[in-house]
Amino acid sequence: MEWSYAPASVAVAGSFREEVKSAVLRWLRENENTGSFLVEKRLAFISSSIGKREENQDRSLFLRLRPQAPEWPAVQALVLCDGMGGMVDGATAAELALSSFVAAFSAKKSGKLVDQLCMAVQVANDDVYRRFGGRGGSTLSAVAASGSGELAGVNVGDSRIYGVWKDGGLQQYSKDDTLANLLPEDSAASLHGRMGELLQFVGMGKGIVPHPIDLSSTLSSFKCIFLTSDGAHGIDAKVFSDIVKNSVNVVELAKRLTVLADWTGGKDNATVAIWDGTTDSLHNGVHEGHGSLEIWGVQGKYELTTRQESAAFFRGKDSEPVRRSRRRTPSKPERVSSRSSSETPASSIEGQQSVELRSDNAGTDPSLLHEGSNKGQPQLLIEVVED
Repeated sequence: MEWSYAPASVAVAGSFREEVKSAVLRWLRENENTGSFLVEKRLAFISSSIGKREENQDRSLFLRLRPQAPEWPAVQALVLCDGMGGMVDGATAAELALSSFVAAFSAKKSGKLVDQLCMAVQVANDDVYRRFGGRGGSTLSAVAASGSGELAGVNVGDSRIYGVWKDGGLQQYSKDDTLANLLPEDSAASLHGRMGELLQFVGMGKGIVPHPIDLSSTLSSFKCIFLTSDGAHGIDAKVFSDIVKNSVNVVELAKRLTVLADWTGGKDNATVAIWDGTTDSLHNGVHEGHGSLEIWGVQGKYELTTRQESAAFFRGKDSEPVRRSRRRTPSKPERVSSRSSSETPASSIEGQQSVELRSDNAGTDPSLLHEGSNKGQPQLLIEVVED
């Protein structure tokens, strides 16, 4: 399948997509970016090591989207971004690429899953390019599954998507955007030291061509699917394969790869994000017109929910640019949570935060969106106003 680049439309300030992007971006920036986190019921596991670098420029998360509209299937996705070393502010580029991708993917309401992933890459590319003008960027690898039986991936750069078959076989599904992968082997000598240079990345602007991967026909054959940054898969190929085949679960696999990256010098950040299933927990969970976006990462858990009776935000009716939104913090402390102490929501548990996106008629100040950025912070509201 070929995918041609077309610039994504610029979302109007205060649009729903921008609300989601800002919330996710703030969560990524204000919490830890190194460590590990196990998603509920061992569904996924993310492990990230800084190595000997001054900062960790890898960012990864797992998301579950429960649409507000019952006719749309639930969706889950695993995403990894690796900020470009040697360019401007790789960590910020990775965070912006990841948050833009998540917001665009969550808002898209129609079309094939693989096309939705490629569209989200376009949006992320435009946002990062708009911020850095081509002087900063990130890789991006993602795989997603829907309750309707679709499984797809997308890749830009040299982060990778692997699948482990139920019979133990290992297969790389992504394509590295490097000189080494493009040129024949006999050209390597003349380009010594440059074979790992990237040919494209999120943030390059015009000319990006995401690599779509349709995996729907293989959905039932996987034991697990996992993503790696180059610091994790840049070890001896046989050692890498042996570790994958001999790890008994997702936690052991991710930790072995990131620890080995450190043991062999830790020259780069190393991140492994593993998905131990694709459809078992895919159910809509739609109740009374509510929709939700749950995300997990080494930062913990974060949740955005909608509370609106008519137009659906998460994969419902078109959310931009026809809708404008305003944000404000609750005017009274008791609005932070109306539950009694015996009804404490899951979002108040350490490492989990929850933010509500809901319809209201009150005026707001767009500078006051600080909800849900710290671990253990009580539930607050993002007020979304539809004009």
